Amino acid sequence: MRTSDIRKDLIGQLKELNMEKAFLPDTALHNINWASLKIESQQNLDKLKSSSKIYQILAYILLTITGVISFLKVLDLGNTPDLNKAALLILLTVTNALVAYRQRIKIERLEKQFLLIGMLEKVDSESRV
Repeated sequence: MRTSDIRKDLIGQLKELNMEKAFLPDTALHNINWASLKIESQQNLDKLKSSSKIYQILAYILLTITGVISFLKVLDLGNTPDLNKAALLILLTVTNALVAYRQRIKIERLEKQFLLIGMLEKVDSESRV
């Protein structure tokens, strides 16, 4: 397989992984600096990983609190909070869990983009030699 075909295939996969669907115009792909794009992608990935971890921790904490309240309600021990009044807590739990899941999907996409950019950088450096 020729390097130009490999390059086209890798760029096509990179465009598919991009969520904004406007990665780069085809004319700009011939003289692109893959190293700077790789650094930018890595920085975005690091930021998203840290914020995703926060949402995961919040979801686990809220899920634990909701579970304890539900368990106490089932056992009917003393004055337990009413789950109907704790609807906000349940909503926050579900919201944080969904946000954490969506960010995990974004992280997977960014990791794949990062790998593809690394491959494109190698293909371009080998084709110039």
